[in-house]
Parts: sequence; structure tokens; C-alpha cells
Amino acid sequence: MKHLTSYKLWESDSDDSVDPNDLVSDINDICLELNDKYIRTECQYNPLEQRTTTVRREYIMFGLEKELSDDDLETYMDVDDSYSDEIHWSEVEDSVLRVLDYMLSNNWSPSYVILDSESHYVENKNIKEFFSKTFDRPDRIFSGLQKDFIRNK
Repeated sequence: MKHLTSYKLWESDSDDSVDPNDLVSDINDICLELNDKYIRTECQYNPLEQRTTTVRREYIMFGLEKELSDDDLETYMDVDDSYSDEIHWSEVEDSVLRVLDYMLSNNWSPSYVILDSESHYVENKNIKEFFSKTFDRPDRIFSGLQKDFIRNK
């Protein structure tokens, strides 16, 4: 029986993980509608970095804030006659949760959430519960949000 060889019929030997740069591109696509609402989004991949004494984990950063150029500010002032750098959770909730679901489905989990310069370590927490408690009402206002995602091992 030693001569029998086993074969994998339905399994692949290849790594099924998605290229992080493709994830960044997809997140940018998910957030296009936010850019139309004068909300600037940023997403970038930061690869694993080996330093002499430490190793920095690879991560994907996703952030958003309301930011306008001078030309955009003039347009916005003409339309609304007011401007605020505040973001209502209801404006971004769908896109933020879509990004979260997308990253979780691709085996990347949030490590940190930075909300208005306040850092929250969420690596071992239920992230959806964190968001539902933090944004317990749709009129919750903030000025900036950043999520750092790490690849699950």
C-alpha cells in the first residue's frame, strides 16, 4: 500500500488570497460615492517591513474626512451657504460597513480604529458591535475616521 499516492481532487495548492493592491483598488471603488459627497477617502497598502530590531506587520489603512479645496469650498458655500468639517454617520454608514464586510470576507480584520484622533484597539473585539455602540444613533457626528486592517493568519 505504500506505493499508492493520494491526490487532491477538489482543493487547490495555490494561495487564494487576494493581492492587497487589488483590495485597495476595490475599496477606492466602493468609496466613490463618498467623494461625490465632499468626503475625501484614502486607502493604502503598507507592506511588511523588516527593521533591524523590529518587524512591522503589513496593513491596509482606510480613512475618511471632509475636506474641500478652495474652489470646491466656494461651490459648496454657494449651494448651501455653510460648511462644516463634520460628517454625519448616516452619510457614510453604508460605505464604511461595506468596506468592513469586504475586508472581512477577504481575510483581513480591523486592528485599530481611529475616530476623531482617539485610537481604539479592536483586534480582539467584535467590530460590528464596536460600531453599533460607537454610532448608536444615525445623527452621530465626527470629523475623521481611520481603520487599519491586518491580514488574518
